[in-house]
Amino acid sequence: MLKTALAMLAGLAAMSGGESAAAAQGVPVAWTIAPTGSRGAQTIQLSLSRRSGRNHTQISRSVAAADLPGLTAAQLASASDTPARFRIARDAGTLDCRGKVRRMRGGGECAFQLNAAFAQAMRQRGIAVPTPDQQFMLAMHDVDLALIAALHRSGYRNLDIAQLTSAAIHGVTPEYLAALDAAGHRAGSIDRLVQMRIHRIDADYVRELAAAGPAYRNIPTDQLVSMRIHRVAAADVRAFAQAGYANLTPAQLVTLSIHRVTPAYVRDMAAAGYRRLTPEQLVNLHIHGVDANEARRANAALRRN
Repeated sequence: MLKTALAMLAGLAAMSGGESAAAAQGVPVAWTIAPTGSRGAQTIQLSLSRRSGRNHTQISRSVAAADLPGLTAAQLASASDTPARFRIARDAGTLDCRGKVRRMRGGGECAFQLNAAFAQAMRQRGIAVPTPDQQFMLAMHDVDLALIAALHRSGYRNLDIAQLTSAAIHGVTPEYLAALDAAGHRAGSIDRLVQMRIHRIDADYVRELAAAGPAYRNIPTDQLVSMRIHRVAAADVRAFAQAGYANLTPAQLVTLSIHRVTPAYVRDMAAAGYRRLTPEQLVNLHIHGVDANEARRANAALRRN
């Protein structure tokens, strides 16, 4: 499905609710395709552009040619302009696109057909009925009823259209939500959930941290995000525990990572005679360039005195 990695090139302007559904469906959507330059599977860069009143929306992403039903490999490879037609079907509506292609390039226009049942289903979920422009955006970002239902099952209520769009853009899927639920973690809000997805926090990361010790179960989302941003891995947590630091807090782990205090540094300092240093002392020593060799020299000097 065309779901992830959507890049919005022109931001969503304030959307007017005054446009009728019939008028919205009559607004043409320009499309172009071009080679992506990737090798292997046949992919193309699909760009869509739509103007409605003062609103101008552009979306561009890499897609598999197979995800555009009706567009064939023979048409894409043709040496001369060849008529082409494909459809992009979404729960929120369908694009019926026509134009010409040759040598992996082409363009034309699409007609957009709203799905009235989708808007009604949103109303039943307690979500504001989208304007036609908003419903077009929901369709293009593939906000479907399965995602809305999964968010509700996971406890994310009082949703609005902007939150749904953001979740879909950043790759929040029913499968992602189910995996997090199974791992025992809920972000608490759509914004936090999106932050988790942006920073590639998945159920495996949550489970690996929880397995590293009781102190790392049920870590709040903001702390998980901070740990991920600063590259705190579950393997690091286990290594620190083996070096004698079994109950470091998420904040301490982040500080150690920021200042590049590694489990190996801790072990080397212990071997040099500096055991049971606090995390703050370790950071201070590392900031000032004190390594194990210097620590040994300092110990030798103390013994001579």
